[in-house]
Amino acid sequence: MVAEDPAHFWHKELEYANSRPELRNFVLPVAVEVGLRPSELALPGSFDKSRETQLTMIEAYSQELQKQFPNIPNIRAIMLPSTGYAQADRAYKAQTGEVLFRNYSARALDNLSGVAPAFVGRDLPGGRLYVNGWAVVSDSGIVGGVPAVVFVGNR
Repeated sequence: MVAEDPAHFWHKELEYANSRPELRNFVLPVAVEVGLRPSELALPGSFDKSRETQLTMIEAYSQELQKQFPNIPNIRAIMLPSTGYAQADRAYKAQTGEVLFRNYSARALDNLSGVAPAFVGRDLPGGRLYVNGWAVVSDSGIVGGVPAVVFVGNR
């Protein structure tokens, strides 16, 4: 993905991804369509919480969705792997001309560098997208829990 569009990513992202088998070799097990809310990507209060806390918040959001849409029993909110958020950012830019992650990052489901959870995003709207690993919980306000809406089914 990085090799297809190097200008979209941090200038050393291809080198970074190629040096990490967990990024280089990752393929989603199934094709999936996801929905994100561009106007409010991250859940309020989710910034710089632990991944466990962010996953709990996303699960609570998922349960709210299921209550709001009782006629859609297979609707769920999940945390994506880093490649999923990167693909969403590229697709959003292709459709709108704007980047999805403008000045913060999404915590991802996968790990990098052993136990450090991955995150995907940008420091500035004009910056390039990056993937990194960071286990630190801090008050910097840059890593949020970003729910992706999926429909679980047998299609």
